[in-house]
Amino acid sequence: VGATLSSTTLACAPIAEKNKVVLLTPSAQSPKITYAGDFIFRLFPSSSIEGKYLANVARRLKVRRAAVLYINNDYGLGLKEVVIKELQKNEVFFPVVETYDPMNTNFRSYIEKVRRANADVLLLLGYPKDMALVLKQMHELGLKIKTVAPDAFEAEEIISIAGEAAEGVLYVYPILPNAEYTKKVAKKFKERYGKIMNIYNGMGYDAVKVLSYVIDNCIRNNRYTGECIKQELYNLKDFPGVTGAITFDQYGDVVERPFEVRIVSHGGFKKYEFK
Repeated sequence: VGATLSSTTLACAPIAEKNKVVLLTPSAQSPKITYAGDFIFRLFPSSSIEGKYLANVARRLKVRRAAVLYINNDYGLGLKEVVIKELQKNEVFFPVVETYDPMNTNFRSYIEKVRRANADVLLLLGYPKDMALVLKQMHELGLKIKTVAPDAFEAEEIISIAGEAAEGVLYVYPILPNAEYTKKVAKKFKERYGKIMNIYNGMGYDAVKVLSYVIDNCIRNNRYTGECIKQELYNLKDFPGVTGAITFDQYGDVVERPFEVRIVSHGGFKKYEFK
């Protein structure tokens, strides 16, 4: 099971592929992972899917001039490319498209570029800590702009670091099913760890359950090999996971999961409906 990030998954993939070892990532999203190899699988929807949802949120905000700040790794690059490609279909202009180092903590020069560009929407594509710092520094510099973020935005760091600067930010998030099985596992998770199970926790749980199931099938048939595990995953149809039914396509990507739009409101993460 792993890795969790796109860059490390893509670094591991050639080694796993060469040795015919199944690699199942619960959370990596780069579109490149789709073509990383026959033994490479993932449970989280690709950025090629999430990016379309992000673009649709920006459309609902009637974007005409969009600024893009994205983290400089495979995750950020993949999201950026999909979002821009989608919004260019609507003749959206991009006066600012800037990338930043994952270790960066000072975003003031980027924020000033966004201000000078007179953009009406900021697409902030990063990880929780850096996105929180961007929002905090925007607030300190007095820049107010509609901001749209990816699913990584729903994290404790956003509230603890950005505070009120995160209010009103819209983001997309995969929908956890309202099923009894999901509720049961979420209840146990809360009892064990003292916090609400998020989508990443659920994906990690499902990764272990899925591999356990297919490995058992291989052992029962005296075929406990990487080749058997790989084929069993491809044969899987609607496996009952806490994050929803799991089926992999011919590239090892989970069949599309639905996303919803959420917002930070009164210091919490809540579902959002456009009026």
